Amino acid sequence: MMLAVETATAACSVALSSGDNTFFRYSKEPRSHSEKILGMVKDVLEDAKVSFSMIDRLAVTIGPGSFTGLRVGFSVIQGLAFARDLPVIPLCTLEVIAATYRRTHIEKMGDGLVISLLNARMGQCALGGFRWDGNFWSNEIAVCLLAIDTAKRLIHDREPEMVVGDVNVLFDEDDINGDNYAYNNLELCPHAIDVIILADDPNKRMQNIGNVELRYLRESNAWSKYKR
Repeated sequence: MMLAVETATAACSVALSSGDNTFFRYSKEPRSHSEKILGMVKDVLEDAKVSFSMIDRLAVTIGPGSFTGLRVGFSVIQGLAFARDLPVIPLCTLEVIAATYRRTHIEKMGDGLVISLLNARMGQCALGGFRWDGNFWSNEIAVCLLAIDTAKRLIHDREPEMVVGDVNVLFDEDDINGDNYAYNNLELCPHAIDVIILADDPNKRMQNIGNVELRYLRESNAWSKYKR
C-alpha cells in the first residue's frame, strides 16, 4: 500500500493505492498547501478505510518546483517515513507532469516527445523531455534550467507532440493569437495519482528518507539542493 504526496506547483494532491483502488484528494489553491496537506492525508486514509500502520511505501516529488511547495510535501513525507522507517520513492516533478498528461489525455497521445516545463521566474523555466515507449517513460531531454527564449528555440527544433506544464510562460498575447503558437500545448499541474503510477515502475528506486534531498534548480545548468 502506497501513499503519495505532490505539492511542487500551484496544485496540492495526495493519493493512496490500496489493492486495485486509488483514493485521492486534489486542490488548486496556491499558498494553501501547508494548511491542507495533513487533512488530505487523513481523508484518503479514511476513504480507503485503512490506518497509517498499513502503509508500506511512500512517494513524493522532489523537484523542480516551488521552493516552498516542495518543502511542504517533503516535510510531510519525511515525518511519515521517520515515524515508521518507511522507504520513499523520490520522483522528478516534470516526469510526473508528463505522466499526468498521459493519464488524462491518453486518447490524444501518440509516441512523440512530451516536453514538460515549469515557470522558474526571472525569465527562466525548468524543462525536461520525456517519451512513452508503451511501458515506461524515458528521459530524452535532461532536466535543465533555460531562459525562456532558449526554451522556445529548443521546442521549435525538437517539434514535440505536446508541451505541458506552465506553458503560458512561453507566450505573450501576440504569440497565442498568432502563428507562433504552432505546436500543441496544455497548461497542467502534476497529480499524486501519477506519482503512484510512476513509483510502481520497477526502475524507480526506493530510498531511505535520510538519503533523499530536494532538487531545486537555481542557476543555469546546475542543481542546487535544499539541505535539511
